[in-house]
This record gives sequence, structure tokens and C-alpha cells, in this order.
Amino acid sequence: MAYDERLKTYVHRLTYDFDEHEGTIILGGPTDMTGCIELFKAIDPAVSLIDTRIRADHDTVYYQQDGVWHAGMRRARKNAE
Repeated sequence: MAYDERLKTYVHRLTYDFDEHEGTIILGGPTDMTGCIELFKAIDPAVSLIDTRIRADHDTVYYQQDGVWHAGMRRARKNAE
């Protein structure tokens, strides 16, 4: 587990699916939305969905729709309304 200044929290694990342009990150606590998006954009500029979890529990999902990033409480898909 390592502290990440961009995220403002500890990171346990990060995974990324390049085919789907979706990432999952397991954190020690709530994260900074902008920092989280920037971290994943550095991995893949085409990222469209980021599932954040605090330990094993779902936390927030960040997803891009029509070029705008949104935050939701449940897992959203790229084609979410």
C-alpha cells in the first residue's frame, strides 16, 4: 500500500482493461476525482470508466459521457444514460 498525492489517499491495487478502456482502483479511503481521472488518463488517454473501491466495497464510479466526466455511486457502463 502506497500513498499517492494525486489521489490524496492510499492505493492498494490498480487494474486496467485496455480493450474496454476501464480501470479499477482499490483505495484506503475516498479519492480526489480530478487526480484519479488524470492518473488513468496517463495510463490511457481513452479511458472512459473508473471504478473506485474502498477496500472491498464499491465507492464511486467516474465515467465519461459526451466528453464530460461524471461521478456515480453504482457501477455504470460506458453507454450509461
